[in-house]
Amino acid sequence: MIVSGDVWAESLSFFWENMETDFQVRKAWESLFALFFQSQGRSEPSQKFLQEADRLIQTIGTNSYAKTLQSWLETVAAAPWRVLFYEDSYQIERYRLLLLQSQNEIIFKKVIWTVLSVPDSKNIFQLLIEIIQKSYTPYQGLVAENPILGKTALLVLGRKGRKGAKFLIALKSFSRRKDFQQTVEKALLQAAAIENTSPALLEETLLPTYNMKEGERQIRLDTYIADLRLEDEGKVQLTWYNAQGKALKTAPTALKKRFPAKIEAIQKLFKTIDQTAKGQKKYLESLFLTSRRFPFSHWKSYFLEHPLRSTLVSKLIWNIHFQDEEKERVQTGFWLFSHFVDAFRQPLELPFSLSEINFELEDSTQGGAKNIEISLWTPAQVYENWAKVSQETSPEKIIEDWQDFLQKKQIRQPFLQAFRPLYFAKEIDWHWLFNQKLKQNQLRAVALQQDWHYKMLRPYRKNRLPMRKKFIYQHQGCEKREITLEIWLYLIFEQQPTWVGINQILIYDKIQVLSPESLPLSVFSEMMRQVLLLVKVAKEE
Repeated sequence: MIVSGDVWAESLSFFWENMETDFQVRKAWESLFALFFQSQGRSEPSQKFLQEADRLIQTIGTNSYAKTLQSWLETVAAAPWRVLFYEDSYQIERYRLLLLQSQNEIIFKKVIWTVLSVPDSKNIFQLLIEIIQKSYTPYQGLVAENPILGKTALLVLGRKGRKGAKFLIALKSFSRRKDFQQTVEKALLQAAAIENTSPALLEETLLPTYNMKEGERQIRLDTYIADLRLEDEGKVQLTWYNAQGKALKTAPTALKKRFPAKIEAIQKLFKTIDQTAKGQKKYLESLFLTSRRFPFSHWKSYFLEHPLRSTLVSKLIWNIHFQDEEKERVQTGFWLFSHFVDAFRQPLELPFSLSEINFELEDSTQGGAKNIEISLWTPAQVYENWAKVSQETSPEKIIEDWQDFLQKKQIRQPFLQAFRPLYFAKEIDWHWLFNQKLKQNQLRAVALQQDWHYKMLRPYRKNRLPMRKKFIYQHQGCEKREITLEIWLYLIFEQQPTWVGINQILIYDKIQVLSPESLPLSVFSEMMRQVLLLVKVAKEE
């Protein structure tokens, strides 16, 4: 049953009072709501539910139902938050953050699933996004612990295949919440399965351009220009210019009064592009662990020439993998003026011309080379490969050459690559690490930002708890592997939760505990970089 007391209940009451009198249509509506009241416990509806809902909506009239559905989505997207306070079994005050009455949210979840039964609509997609963003945005410092409407909207987008995946990719960096990220990943997996591809390939090919050109977009409003620009470091800047080309600190007051909706739309676009850019920066940085290789044509089309992604990609150093005389060869280069150059700014001597490659063929055989692939260059790879192949130049010299290249060209990379610190297992001062005094609040803040699982240590709880993070890596052609880094913390003062220390660090997979020396340098170094970042931020000065 629908519970009165929220905006959708009021809208529904008006709907029933003014429904057309056609007997078959009214009966179909009643049957549809009877269906909504059934099987309310499932997170996703059964195929039987979707088929029956689709049949009833066809009886109602698909276009007529879509119009009503859109009005309900608009109502819920604009609904004010409801904060309900209660005491749990320990008489501790808790709260629930809801858009609708609790019972009505469960029913409206079923309504959202009927988006699958109506024609694709830009307006409906946009309303789903608004519900998602509202559901996962804190309200007066409070968060919805179980935002079922936002979660359902994400899953529905996943059922829309490529069309829905495009919005999921744009939303991916909207929130760091673990449940949000898990739902987005689940939805992308569903979209990829529908399109018979992988989530990674979907993300690479469907990244929105936002009508940007070479990392920039200008929007004219009256005599002013809003300039959206992606900087080399991966941050998006919004700058307003007047008719004389002078930069302003903020949007002009006159424009805010005359065009409030347009100013708000530009601010929203700025935040969306910034979130997407941050997500791409994070994705590119994840290549340090995955060692993913891209066919050259794919890399050029979807990375180097993408209006948004290209600003980041063009500042990085890449490996070029190819087969020459039946042997795999690798050269390292920086893309400069339509070709790769080495650390001394000389064009790479490749046994083929990249400009002549037929991009329709992933297995290219022009110029005596085939299977031309691109991967991210990392300093750790230099040490790992140097140990396998006898080379005259030391790893340190190779890395220093690339550092000099970046400095002389005054290139600012989106993240540390050539200057990325390396951590060798035998050189870590574990005694120093285990003797650091860490401020728990600061430690927790940075840990959550870096996607760690963290629970506060409290005197009334156990005074020793682990914080953990999962890493997925794929090292030089091996299968993907998931390992967990676990840092055990303890209260330095048992009755005082301010200070914590580290007394154990574990690395393990699904089978066994792993020694630091058993891990590839590229993996161990990235893990220690995370640990030392936590310590640097939280340690006692």
